[in-house]
Amino acid sequence: EDKEMQVVKDVENDTRFDALVDGIGSNGVRNLIVYPILMRHNCVAVIVVANKLGANGRITGDDFLAADIAAVQDFATLSTLAFLQKEIQKTRKQASTKDDSDHESGDEGEEKTDPREGLV
Repeated sequence: EDKEMQVVKDVENDTRFDALVDGIGSNGVRNLIVYPILMRHNCVAVIVVANKLGANGRITGDDFLAADIAAVQDFATLSTLAFLQKEIQKTRKQASTKDDSDHESGDEGEEKTDPREGLV
């Protein structure tokens, strides 16, 4: 459950939140969508959407709609792709750095031999 999206309809009365620790009661948070961003089953970020807004831009206290949840899921997918792209760039840079150091040392995949080999 911890690594799945959660829709919290009534934050103040939800047992997963402590008003004193989380500051929930004092800041007007009524409902939430909490969506973890996972990479290799590890949470690397969390998207939190607080309070359903009405057409006038004010907090309504209404529940999030399926369209709201779908929008958060789409944003989470794009965020995950951004994290993956960053990982790919990091891996390529590390591979490139390793290749460069191999070329500089003359180690281009050749087997290392003992320079004394063949001497009697």
